[in-house]
Amino acid sequence: MTKLGRNEPCSCGSGKKYKHCCIDAASKNISNLMDEFTAAVESENLMSPEKLQQILREKQIEMNSRPIDVFLGLTPSQMHNWLHSDFDSLQGVTINSPQNINQSPIMRYVDIFIQMAILNDGAIKLTEKGNLPLKIVNACSAIYDELDLKEEYSNIYFSDFKGRKESEFIALEYTHIIVEIAKIFRKQKNQLKISQKNITLYQKHGVSIFFLPLLKSAIFNYNWAYFDRFQFEGELNFLWVFMIWRLSKENDFALMVEQTIKAFPQLLNQIQDFDYEYQSKGQYISMLISIRFVSRFLVFFGFAKTKLPYIYWKDQKMQTNTYLELTPMFHETFNFSW
Repeated sequence: MTKLGRNEPCSCGSGKKYKHCCIDAASKNISNLMDEFTAAVESENLMSPEKLQQILREKQIEMNSRPIDVFLGLTPSQMHNWLHSDFDSLQGVTINSPQNINQSPIMRYVDIFIQMAILNDGAIKLTEKGNLPLKIVNACSAIYDELDLKEEYSNIYFSDFKGRKESEFIALEYTHIIVEIAKIFRKQKNQLKISQKNITLYQKHGVSIFFLPLLKSAIFNYNWAYFDRFQFEGELNFLWVFMIWRLSKENDFALMVEQTIKAFPQLLNQIQDFDYEYQSKGQYISMLISIRFVSRFLVFFGFAKTKLPYIYWKDQKMQTNTYLELTPMFHETFNFSW
């Protein structure tokens, strides 16, 4: 077997460089495997190539089925499934389409998109810059109070959930991007168009029929770094099941971040040009997770309500003033058997 170089893509399939992914874990696992393999071989009188291969395979299966403390009882095989599987192949978790989506900003905005498109022959005319028209911006801003959001930000001057135009209305721009990725709408000649098939599905089932396609697109196809300038070369969306699992068990943001960093310490090495005087790398990852995962995924979909200050100044221990309340929609959507 050819040895992987530090800068080559990791063989686990993450798409990351080996030095930023499995190099430390691989060294430890190989060392443990070789110790057990040597002990097993020494106990055997016959050491044919076939027998050696059989022993090695058995030891690999045994190690991959052994719970890991930093994975909080998950085995390497279970963790690999969560990191690399789509919805249909996930083990230990089921994902449901919730019955009530009234508190989901994204689903409410998509509902407005579709209603307005139906009134205009299945199309929404965009501005010259390709943005959503003022009529949709105003309609989506108008439901702010109905969403019962608990947002309370510092160091920003506009809300994620209302604005005078799309570029000032982050949740709306996010929705615009996701509906195209999910192929609910397609852009054509400066218009957003919805197919008759999708209109028929909407009229028969309501906007909830598009919940799972939107969720899949947001997790697997959307660039989570789109709205920020974090100097981070990794991808948090690989960890989405693990982070949701920990929140479902503890509902504690700071603990979830601590457990995530402990399970995936390579996150700390994926911060680029880190030179903050008043912030540790752990706090930087905490801020990254609070914005990309909590604020602009869980909250946008209606899975959580939160208050997220943008800057943390505590330097002794990773701490945060983050307030996080999981909604009934969260518990209805994600169910874990592990």
